Amino acid sequence: MNAEARALIEARGVVCRRRGEPVLRLPEMTIAAGERLVVIGPNGAGKSTLLLALARLLRPKEGTFLYRGVPYQDIPALEFRRKLGLVMQSPLLLRASVWQNVALGLKFRHLGEEEIRARVARWLDWLQIAPLADRPAHQLSGGEAQRVSLARAFALEPEILLLDEPFSALDAQTRWHLLADFKAALARLSPPPTLVLVTHDLDVARSLGERVAVLMDGSLRQLGAAADVFARPRDCEVARFVGMTNLWPGRVVAVNGVQRVVELDAGEGKRVAVASPGHLAAGSPVWVGIRPEHVYPASQGARSNVLAGPVQQVVAQGPLWRVHVGGPLGVVMLGADEPAFRSGEEIRVYLPPERLHLMPRA
Repeated sequence: MNAEARALIEARGVVCRRRGEPVLRLPEMTIAAGERLVVIGPNGAGKSTLLLALARLLRPKEGTFLYRGVPYQDIPALEFRRKLGLVMQSPLLLRASVWQNVALGLKFRHLGEEEIRARVARWLDWLQIAPLADRPAHQLSGGEAQRVSLARAFALEPEILLLDEPFSALDAQTRWHLLADFKAALARLSPPPTLVLVTHDLDVARSLGERVAVLMDGSLRQLGAAADVFARPRDCEVARFVGMTNLWPGRVVAVNGVQRVVELDAGEGKRVAVASPGHLAAGSPVWVGIRPEHVYPASQGARSNVLAGPVQQVVAQGPLWRVHVGGPLGVVMLGADEPAFRSGEEIRVYLPPERLHLMPRA
């Protein structure tokens, strides 16, 4: 079933302004019931504005959001807010115990004591903080406090869970442990909540998102399956943002079925084959892109789609290794194994045609 058929939230002609200037423009967007949508973009792109508008904490100057086909403004505020769980970058905990913080929203909703105890205990357990139940919140570490904030939101059993950079203030190890437990907690829920997560962390977006929305300058530049957005960005600017650092201008010189042959501008006539079923005809100016993790050392006999150049730099990037190769075109390669290359060594790298991506160039 497609997203439109299961629409939970829709944006129609939404424009949000700050000091008279538009900071978010959404002609249309649909969020499906139960999906995990991750919103990414540079600082100032409109990500937090979108989240506040979805939470009905910011009213658009133009257009509207709809919940199950009903405009937000036609739904009583309290009724709508009880469908939401909201987690911010700062945990915003009371000076009370962990247990009391998680139970807070349930008490506001006048649930029975037995139900409150059951829900709090369940979420303290699922988010690995049951031993901290009696600890004052102000004595928690950053990661512990964020787990409490998530438990408080989950305990409400919201239909819609909105998260604004909930992992960004944590160190890498804490962030990945929390993300693993967060995903495990989501998997326990049936049906799962509809999740909208704002983040600048591309690794978090790839790990958690079913669909990814890219916001730039307040506009929705791309919305699609996470794998498609990262491997097949819509344009050069999106490509750079999502980590497709290997980008070369060129021109399509031949079309053979679904394969395009592109002559690269800076490669002294260097041509590469690209498996691209798109509409770009011979003569079209294009950008050719490929992610660093899809570039490989060339086999000895390889001749086509091979670039050569001296190793300029080998850099550890977390558990991975990034190799910068010079030459007229230059290329970056990313792999899990520590490379044996030496600085200045001439090497050859292979660009798989099915991994290369074409984008129109003005």
